[in-house]
Amino acid sequence: MFHRDALQGVTVRPAVRSDGDTVAALVQDLSLKEFLLQDLQRFYDSHSDTDGVPLQAFVAQVSGEVVGVVIIRDQQDIEYLRSHFNIENFIYFSHHGYDEHAQLLHFTFKPSLLHLSRHTLKEVLRLAHKSCLYLRRYQDLSQENFCLHHLDFVYERAVPVRPRPQIIYPLEELDINVPSTQVTQEKASFALSLISRKLTLEPKITVTTRIVMVGASDTGLSFLETLCFCPHLRFKHLTLVSTHGLHGKHSHEYCEFLTTSHAYSSTDLVHIPFHSCVRVVEGKMVAINRKYKHIRVSNGEKISYDFLVLCTGLQYRKPSLKTEEPKQPMRTIRSTFSNVLTINDLHDCRAAHQWLSENFVKQGGKAIIYGEGVDVLSSLQVLLSLGVSGSRIHLVLPGPSSSSWFPDPVLDKAVQSAMDGAQVQVHLLSDLDQMDHDQASQRLTSVTLTTGGEPLHLECGVFINLSNRGVDYDAFRAITESFLLFDHRLVINSRFLTNDPSIYAAGPLTRFSRLCGSVGRSHADYCSTEVGRDLATTLLSHFDPTLEQQAGAEPDVNARLLKYTQAKIQGGKLPGGFTFLHVTKPCEKHWTENTDKPVVTGRADRGNYFCLTFDPYDTVQTITCLSLKPLPLCNYLSLYGKHRALLGLHDQGSVHDLYRPMDTEFSTCKFHNT
Repeated sequence: MFHRDALQGVTVRPAVRSDGDTVAALVQDLSLKEFLLQDLQRFYDSHSDTDGVPLQAFVAQVSGEVVGVVIIRDQQDIEYLRSHFNIENFIYFSHHGYDEHAQLLHFTFKPSLLHLSRHTLKEVLRLAHKSCLYLRRYQDLSQENFCLHHLDFVYERAVPVRPRPQIIYPLEELDINVPSTQVTQEKASFALSLISRKLTLEPKITVTTRIVMVGASDTGLSFLETLCFCPHLRFKHLTLVSTHGLHGKHSHEYCEFLTTSHAYSSTDLVHIPFHSCVRVVEGKMVAINRKYKHIRVSNGEKISYDFLVLCTGLQYRKPSLKTEEPKQPMRTIRSTFSNVLTINDLHDCRAAHQWLSENFVKQGGKAIIYGEGVDVLSSLQVLLSLGVSGSRIHLVLPGPSSSSWFPDPVLDKAVQSAMDGAQVQVHLLSDLDQMDHDQASQRLTSVTLTTGGEPLHLECGVFINLSNRGVDYDAFRAITESFLLFDHRLVINSRFLTNDPSIYAAGPLTRFSRLCGSVGRSHADYCSTEVGRDLATTLLSHFDPTLEQQAGAEPDVNARLLKYTQAKIQGGKLPGGFTFLHVTKPCEKHWTENTDKPVVTGRADRGNYFCLTFDPYDTVQTITCLSLKPLPLCNYLSLYGKHRALLGLHDQGSVHDLYRPMDTEFSTCKFHNT
């Protein structure tokens, strides 16, 4: 159906006071209409908002009837936007005057005439003497006072703008060289979209293919980010299925139980326009129907797909007992005991922090942290920071790899000294033999460990499980029952495809097919965000007409694997108040073995340890920091891959403290120019 008035042209003119009643009737059913009407009244009264910033209001008419209203405001913080977002990807900034930038505050249109919104925006730009309109979207909708009706049509005219990596400036040391406050001031995070004169003439390609992503891992988020930032494509049916939704909905204040890859902070997620492109479904995938192409979620919902992408990653599961059958799969991640905490994501971190504060810190009892890797040290630091005495904490390390956590033994000594000072009891090479519980309260009361000698019996007030990392049981059952090829991990080829041409997978969940000639290698060896981007590029070949493809040529699914170059990153808080950061090139081993002599300054026990290693081409290969002060992560992560000459490290003895030159001279000058 098509309204006959829609065949006529649209007329745009500045709003006049007599339009007030008509506009009020037009927006009477909108939830944020009061903000629009308030700004419209301010335009009538003073042509400016409460801060004195100029306002302009326009109405759109068809056959003499008002069918839409647009209100814009002059953009006052254009330098902030320019420094925090890559606006130059779409416009030559020097070709636009400072007074030609404006913010789109309110936009509403009659639904039957929305196809005329493109011409309306072009006329608004012409009449207002503007060349660029900016649209902001905050994660917390309560912060928004913008009335944007039919937001999808607005985003079809706009392009999302990527955030720009920020330099962390040591303001107290720069003195008169401090950058302008327009650049360094802190504001609420938001996602930015841009509408310009040129972009209003470039139509987008609408992709209606149903793409379902399972898992909010770094790989999955990187995949969705790449699709969301395609300026010439508009995906209408992107769906994310995650146990607890997007991590950005939860506070990152209590996420120190686990180490982090520093890939997606809460601010990073706000900068990505997930809200305008992705539908988020909270729940776990429990079944895959390959015949009818839909998955079933734990909340009972069925989600149809044309392409299914699996990026669930690996999770800590129920701890395995020594007497348990090794071939018997674990049924669930979380134990039924209320004082057994298995932590896998930010939601679990927050729940564990709340439970410990309410049920353990002041009630007494022993805490047992069971697992391997640096995650157990991060969880130990959280308990110590909550005020739990170290004498109440038992650290149980079952594997032989726990004897060395870090690439340099001096780091192990510093952390071990901190644990000894806190009187934390460490049990090496101890297997979990038995778990006793109280039937009435359903709480774990004690555990029994075997260390090769006499069994060790420990009372338990809380049990933090960071062991037995593997594929989630529900995901494992859904994969195997749908007859996808599974060999310890989900098997894929070099094009991320499983044995179903409609199902892709990536990340630590997967392993490469033996036909690829890559035995022992998997995506777990590489940077997850880089893997996610390559996955998105592979899938875009089905939709993007701008990608060059050889006519009639079928992709070689058994071709050699892609080469990954971005660094793997691990960081977190450790006992003793240390902040740990390790950046290394992608490799099969957990820590990189360096043959070249490293550049080391400071001491680990003093909390000022900084180590750089270089490859044979004199570029930075690994970065290791152990500090008692917060680290400017953006500055240090940018060091990876830089040449020794750029850092000014021609002579190792000429630098006695790497923190100072990296914090001031290099980060504020050379990075900015680069």
